[in-house]
Amino acid sequence: MDRRQAYRWTVLLGALACGACGGGRSAYTEPSREERQGIHLLRLVGTPYEMGRQHGRLMAAELADGVQFVQSDPLFSLFLPMARSQGLIEDALAQSYPEILDECRGMEAGAQEAGVAGWDMETCVALAYGDVIIAFLNDMLGNGCTQFVAAGPATPDGVMVHGRNMDWDRLSYLIHHPTVIVRRPDGGVPFASVGFPGNVAPYNGINDAGLSIASNNNGANPDTDPNQRNRRGHTQMIYQMLSQCRSLDQAEAFMLAQTHARATILVVADGERETAAVFEISPSHHAARRLSANGLVFATNHFLDPAMDAYDNEPDKPQDSTVCRLERLKQLLPADGAETLYGRLDAAAAVGVLRDRKNGCTGEVYPPEEFDTNGSIANNGAIWSMVFEPRERRFFLAAGEPPVPSHPYVGFGLDELLHPGAPLPEPAFYPGL
Repeated sequence: MDRRQAYRWTVLLGALACGACGGGRSAYTEPSREERQGIHLLRLVGTPYEMGRQHGRLMAAELADGVQFVQSDPLFSLFLPMARSQGLIEDALAQSYPEILDECRGMEAGAQEAGVAGWDMETCVALAYGDVIIAFLNDMLGNGCTQFVAAGPATPDGVMVHGRNMDWDRLSYLIHHPTVIVRRPDGGVPFASVGFPGNVAPYNGINDAGLSIASNNNGANPDTDPNQRNRRGHTQMIYQMLSQCRSLDQAEAFMLAQTHARATILVVADGERETAAVFEISPSHHAARRLSANGLVFATNHFLDPAMDAYDNEPDKPQDSTVCRLERLKQLLPADGAETLYGRLDAAAAVGVLRDRKNGCTGEVYPPEEFDTNGSIANNGAIWSMVFEPRERRFFLAAGEPPVPSHPYVGFGLDELLHPGAPLPEPAFYPGL
């Protein structure tokens, strides 16, 4: 059997296995949008161009807000002019995957049809290549994000959990418009991502094969392994992996076959096979820290594999945020941690970890309203907070005005997202503080 035949059998068997998904309901065939507890929910279907056009038309009002944000925000108003001046828009067009370019073309067309001026190809592609552009603009935004995966003996019931705080600056457009984007790509794996209107290349998502993937920022060491022009971006790789890969092994093989423009940390959890890995990637080197026998793996914003230590520029100081958040994870997650939750790490406990406000270095507990103290898991500029259960193909998302982790964690399941009318996840949410 050649590779093409094997692939066809894989798709067929996957379709048969999902025959009971959504309680026998058919998957949606038309795009739509709705609101769920303050979170936009957008369903797209078809070719990349068709999905982009649907996105542009259904989210037109929000994209108009995005144009205003990009033009007037004190920080982001510099993003496009600086990218143009350094030739980074040309890099973005040359190094974006075809699916990304087609979605952006469709989004530009859909937005124009809906009367939105300014959400054009340049804006869409620049944002989709934004993780690379920012790295070349002296890291306009600081390092952030915390992730952990717990499975097997670390959990009370064997259900894998993948916790993730998405940290950034207080970017009003992203805070006011949290969006779950569901894609049913022609010939690909359906997936859901957490982002914002106009977001093509996701920072976090989960697919119908039971993979959850998210990125943590890191900086390349300019002396040993500097950023490289005319290479691929990692958020676009997340799109490719979510839409194409059905296992951790496939995701890893894809990553290793790509060029890399900058340093980053990618966490991939494979619920079906109960395995996960933290991939530490620089422009010319990589390493993988895999789920240990105790069922844990976690990451902040610096490389931990000894072979990678020379290739990033973090941390600068012993009490940097990335160090103190890592120390706090060590106190909360392993069996020998000072305040261990080991053996009890279900989704509710994972929410508790993401809400934790203690500095792992100093022991100081910050008030919840402090947005970014550079010292705790919850107070590091969280704009979205989420817990994935990849095998169950569901996730719980907190979003809205800071402090984000204090909000309810609203449930979303791939079954009900892909098969409207199917039951919502149980529980439907974890209450806010």
